[in-house]
Amino acid sequence: MEKGLTEKQKIFCGCVARGREPTEAALEAGYADAKTRGKKLLQKENIQKEIERLQKQETDTERDEIAGGEEILAFLTLIMRESNDTKLRMKAAELLGKRTNIFEKQREEGENRIVIYNDIPDIPK
Repeated sequence: MEKGLTEKQKIFCGCVARGREPTEAALEAGYADAKTRGKKLLQKENIQKEIERLQKQETDTERDEIAGGEEILAFLTLIMRESNDTKLRMKAAELLGKRTNIFEKQREEGENRIVIYNDIPDIPK
């Protein structure tokens, strides 16, 4: 953490970094004059640096915890190719097809097909 911050300032920075409003963060930190204190704290350079550091740290942590698009595609491909469960393999193939728009391409190609309409009226009995 940034040197020279009080415990209240550290709590304030953590709250703001997680998206809280400055007034709410100041209240959470225990400041009695939260409305004015929140605005004043945000103007301090060391507070701004600590908030930026905490936000970057949070972003890095989220990036490590949440699977990205390539990882999901690799996982679905692995399931589709190696699972012994046919239903699971079909579901993985379906999700991969939707993700890569393979079904849309087939639909576009199939639009040149011939459609026959029966417009001859029925003969009355």
